[in-house]
Amino acid sequence: MPDLAKVTEKIINERRSNNLSPLPVIYEDNHLLVVEKYPFILSQPDGSKKTDALTLGKEYIRLESIKANRPKNGGIYLTPCHRLDYTVGGVLLLAKTDKAAGRMQKNGNGAFISKKYVAVSERNTQAWELLQNKLAEVKIDEDIYYVLTGYAAKDSKQMKAVVRLNEAQGYKPVSLLLRLLVDTPTAYIWQIILQTGRFHQIRAQLALANLPLLGDYKYNQRDKGEFSGPLLWSYQLEIKHPVKPETMCFNSYPKELNFGKYAQIVCNALCPGNRSCK
Repeated sequence: MPDLAKVTEKIINERRSNNLSPLPVIYEDNHLLVVEKYPFILSQPDGSKKTDALTLGKEYIRLESIKANRPKNGGIYLTPCHRLDYTVGGVLLLAKTDKAAGRMQKNGNGAFISKKYVAVSERNTQAWELLQNKLAEVKIDEDIYYVLTGYAAKDSKQMKAVVRLNEAQGYKPVSLLLRLLVDTPTAYIWQIILQTGRFHQIRAQLALANLPLLGDYKYNQRDKGEFSGPLLWSYQLEIKHPVKPETMCFNSYPKELNFGKYAQIVCNALCPGNRSCK
C-alpha cells in the first residue's frame, strides 16, 4: 500500500519542476484563491512538519508575483475560509484579503450555499434499507436525499468523533443529506450535502449507520486495507462571493491515487460524458 503523504509530496514537487502551481488552482481573483487540496496534506499549518495547503497557496502567490515582475517580498495574506480533514482532498477556499475573510466568517453558513462530498462505503443492503425506512426525505433538483442526523463530540485523546442518535451533554447536533449515487457490486458510492461541519462528521455518521467508508482505519474495523485512507472527497463548493454580487460554484473530482478503481466510476456518475472530469 503506497504512503499517500509521500505520493502527494512527489506530485507537488513534479508540479514545481514543471513550473506549475504546487496545488491545482481552480479559481483566483483579487479576493479569493480556490485550490484542489490533495489528500494527506493539511489545510493549514498545525505546528508539525506536514505539508499544508495554506503554505503552498502562499508559495503560488509569491511565484506568480515574480513572474509578473511585481515580487511580493513581505508577508502574504492568505487564510482558509473552511477546512478539510488531513486525509480528505477536494475544493478548498482561501481568502486573499482580510475583507473577504471577514465577510465569509461574518456571514457564516450563509456565505456557503452548499458543500458537497462524494464517499465510498461498504455495501450493506440491510443498513441501507433500514435508513430508507426511518429517515426523512428531501427532494433537491429532482434527486431524493435522506436526512441523517445525530449528536457528535470529539474524543481528543483518540482523535475521533463520537456520534450518537440521542442528545447528551457535551454533544452537538450534526446533520447531512445522503443520496445513493452508484450501487456497485462491491461498494456504495454516496453523494453527500453537509449541513453541519463537525470534526470527522461524515466518517463517524456513516460508521454509526453501519456504512463505514472504505479505507477508514479509524471508523471501519472491518476494512481490508486496500486503500491508504478513507474514500471521501470534497467535490463541489457553492458560495456567495464575499465582495462581488455573484454566486460561484467550484468543482474537483477524486483521483485514482486515493480512490483507485472507484475514481472513474465517481467521475462518470457526477459528470457523464465530460472527459475533463479528471
